[in-house]
Amino acid sequence: MRLGLKLWSTDTGLSRQAQERHADGLFDYIELYVVPGSVEATADLWSRSGLPFLLHAPHAGHGVNLAERQLEATNRAAMAEVQRLADLLAADTIIVHPGCDGTLAETIRQLRLLDDSRIQVENKPRLGLGGQSCRGYSAGEIGQILAAGVAAGLVLDFGHAVCAARSLGQDPLQVVGDLAGLSPRHFHLADGWQASEIDVHLNLGQGDLPVGELVAFLPRSCWLSLETPRRPDSGLDDFVRDVHWLRSRLRPAVSAIGLRPATWADRHLLLAWRNTDEARQASRHSRLLDRQEHERWLGAVLADPARRISVAEENGLPVGMVRADAVDHGWELSWIVAPRATGRGIGKRMLAQLAATMPGVLRAVIKPGNQASIRMAEAIGMSCTGREGDLLLYVRPAGQLQRLAG
Repeated sequence: MRLGLKLWSTDTGLSRQAQERHADGLFDYIELYVVPGSVEATADLWSRSGLPFLLHAPHAGHGVNLAERQLEATNRAAMAEVQRLADLLAADTIIVHPGCDGTLAETIRQLRLLDDSRIQVENKPRLGLGGQSCRGYSAGEIGQILAAGVAAGLVLDFGHAVCAARSLGQDPLQVVGDLAGLSPRHFHLADGWQASEIDVHLNLGQGDLPVGELVAFLPRSCWLSLETPRRPDSGLDDFVRDVHWLRSRLRPAVSAIGLRPATWADRHLLLAWRNTDEARQASRHSRLLDRQEHERWLGAVLADPARRISVAEENGLPVGMVRADAVDHGWELSWIVAPRATGRGIGKRMLAQLAATMPGVLRAVIKPGNQASIRMAEAIGMSCTGREGDLLLYVRPAGQLQRLAG
């Protein structure tokens, strides 16, 4: 995961601190919000900084609204300035808001006229800061933009998704899960209030957003910009605290893994994990699952005493799923490690905890070449006994389980 610092193009006074913090490894890139009319005065300084950049185009707060046809001329002028700066800074991503009021068709039309492969669209709340009706608040509307071929992808803003869920009367994790189904690689994170329809940017830990559950949707390879506030006299100190807060929870110094029974409330997160590229490549069924199909499957699993599904948590944050299905004389195991939690031995530990509670023979079928799953199976005493179709069959005898369990 690459971590980003959000600055405005006019924040030139923070350039030196940003260079120092980047050299220290605090963050990986700057997401630079381009204030209209500022590029001529600031472009050279940002270029000389040598920092990597993503650009964020100005939005309705600065008079840019792609959903309104009468603003097309000013929109085009503002975006031309952003594009010039992107060229100068070698930025390969330009983040845009789909606009407010107006129509989604107009947003698509103006994006098509821009014809820039660097553009990615950000999901919005349902309700704007001034009471406007925002475009791009749902996976359906974002999906229409992407299907039109006028944007390269989605930037998933977690806070905006929670606000939209409040307006729609939906589960926040359902809205996030639907947006995550569009395969975003760029994300925005700040804290806020679950009861608010209006976007509120708070420092991490200062609101009540389920940050631990939200970051569990992050794929392993992603760009995460923190959009938390900074006091005018604090330089980057507030950002430093937010980074440490986040990292202490994503990678705690003391890692405690526990299993709890999965519930219906986990359905959005489990679907997002199942539909990642990594999980589909490892699965015997590699196609994408839609929400209705997944929910039918999970409902059947939760109601079946012969099937056990658990969520693994690391210091309270979800990091994976393990499942056991009853078969003759034992259990067949399957598992998924959350993308952001891979590479730290979490899979072996959560699988070992489950295996220690299961009587009888344990088995698993694994795709050849899936070395991560093979190592996990071998770590709990399984060995390859042959093939089941195109898959490798790993088995651990019941006697071995009893000795290991104690």
